[in-house]
Amino acid sequence: MGQMRYESDGDRASDNEIGPGDRVRMSPQGLARHPKYGDRQGVVVARGALPSSLRVKFDERKSIQALHRNYLEKIDVPARSATRPERPVFARSALSPSRPEGADR
Repeated sequence: MGQMRYESDGDRASDNEIGPGDRVRMSPQGLARHPKYGDRQGVVVARGALPSSLRVKFDERKSIQALHRNYLEKIDVPARSATRPERPVFARSALSPSRPEGADR
C-alpha cells in the first residue's frame, strides 16, 4: 500500500526553520486563516503530532495551540547581554535573627 510522505527536517530551508524554544507570531497566511489570533506572539513548546505542525504557547494564554508551521513566522529576538544586571545586596539587620527562634535543624 502507498505510504503518506510528510515533509522531513531536511526538506525545509534551515534559515526559516522553527523549532521548540523559538518566539513566533502569526504569519500573513496564518492571519488570513485565523484572523481572531491577531498579533499574538508566543513560544514554540514542542512539535505537533504531524511533522507539519507545531505546539505554541501564546503569551497571556493558559492553553497550548497546535498550528501548521506555515501559519507561523519566527521573531528575531535580540540576544541577551553576556553580563547580568547587578543585584542589590541587602544587609541583615542585627535586630532580626537569621533563623526564627526554635528552628533548630
